[in-house]
This record gives sequence, structure tokens and C-alpha cells, in this order.
Amino acid sequence: MNEDSTTAGLPDGTFAGKPYFNCPKPIFAKCVKGRKKFQRWKSFMGEDDFMNKVRAYQNKNRKTDVLFRNGNEFMHVRKLF
Repeated sequence: MNEDSTTAGLPDGTFAGKPYFNCPKPIFAKCVKGRKKFQRWKSFMGEDDFMNKVRAYQNKNRKTDVLFRNGNEFMHVRKLF
């Protein structure tokens, strides 16, 4: 990761009491379409800085669901990893 350890894995903000991450448009579009049954999230979403940030947050906060935000659209994501 290129981020320092203090900001790694922190969400960009909260909306309706849930943390959200500003999501790139291609990843947001993949989430809208969904993945195939039994397909792993790692192979579906890929590995980049954004997904490493989300993964680090969800590893620390296992019971917390997150939101992905793209512009004014939000998508609820339960557990990715």
C-alpha cells in the first residue's frame, strides 16, 4: 500500500450510520452486476489499492457492513472477504 499506516483501511466517511468508501466506476459497475455463485471476491474484484484499503478495514471490523459510493449513488456491500 502507498498510504501510511494511520489512514490505511479507514473509510472515506459515513452515511446512515454505515462507513462508505469512494469507489472507482469500474468496480462499482461490477458490484451492481454481481458475481457468480461460489466465485471468490478476490478474483471478482481484483487487487488494487482501493480493494486493499477495503480489505484492511473489513479485517479489523468483521461485523461491519460497508457502502460503496460513486458520485451520488450508494451500494450496500455486506462482507467481501
